[in-house]
Amino acid sequence: MYVGNLKYDAASLPCDEAELLKLKNAIGNVPVWLAASTHPGEERMVAQAHKKLAVTRPDILTIIVPRHPERGSKIASELREIWASGAALKTGAGDARHTILYCRHAGRSGLFYRLCEIVFMAARCEAWRAEPLEPARLACGIITGPHTYNFSGIYRDLENIKGCLRADDASQLVAHAERLMSQPEALDAMQTAAKQMDREPERRVGPDIGHAGSPIRAKGKNNMKTPAFWDSKNTLSTLLLPFSVVYDIAATLHRVFAKPLALPVPVICVGGLTAGGAGKTPVALTIGKWLKEKNVRAFFLSAVTAARLPAPCWWTPIGIRRQKVGDERCCWRRCYRR
Repeated sequence: MYVGNLKYDAASLPCDEAELLKLKNAIGNVPVWLAASTHPGEERMVAQAHKKLAVTRPDILTIIVPRHPERGSKIASELREIWASGAALKTGAGDARHTILYCRHAGRSGLFYRLCEIVFMAARCEAWRAEPLEPARLACGIITGPHTYNFSGIYRDLENIKGCLRADDASQLVAHAERLMSQPEALDAMQTAAKQMDREPERRVGPDIGHAGSPIRAKGKNNMKTPAFWDSKNTLSTLLLPFSVVYDIAATLHRVFAKPLALPVPVICVGGLTAGGAGKTPVALTIGKWLKEKNVRAFFLSAVTAARLPAPCWWTPIGIRRQKVGDERCCWRRCYRR
């Protein structure tokens, strides 16, 4: 059996080198930092942090890459309220010499991680999450918000090796960003530590033999969002024991009486042993790209339990808004559309 965190095996995010060079030439030699995967309310905090940083660094450039780019008009309104020179950035076109830029296009994270040495992975709300390994493997200095959700294990390991900093509010965000900008040696040490953790072979997926009664864990102690009581005998786990027996009986009955559905096409199922954040989406994307290269016509089938959509449904951006289906389905469609 092969176990581990698939996110450690993912390749670096792609980037158009010509587009990157064009942006670097347009921006010039000014301090640049990035706020990635932002959600409502976080752009305002980033803009406030920018104003404070601009007191000592008037030429500083702040780039905002929101989790949902379609929020662009609302972000622009907030930026105009706080900072008059906020401007929209159309990647690959136009002059990038502005004070605050925000990206209105999805799938550009690889471009901006390579453009900026300091990245703020926005995470002010517990329900939101930002994946830190993508900027880590591109040698970015990482600052995270207070809530890391199902990447808490990875962030904890990064903090332990001084590969990232945590900011609970705008003041701490400013202090961390200012320190990294003014102390290149500190930034270099953080970048090196984060990149080294991503390369550690024991964290990658590999063969593992578990013995009866022992849970199979992802290597690197990255338990994601698995509850704290899950692997120990305690009051809560004891109280839940009767429910596990009922669940086990129901699962056994299902396996005995369920009739497998024979499909006329091959099926690849991508699942995970953890409660989330194990890397199922990048694996599905890799499989999709590989099949596309082989000229194999394939389809992604996914359950969207909270969307209240008719099932099954054929999703297109015109027919159903992307917020209802989630970012993963949007990524799959971009990867495999013809």
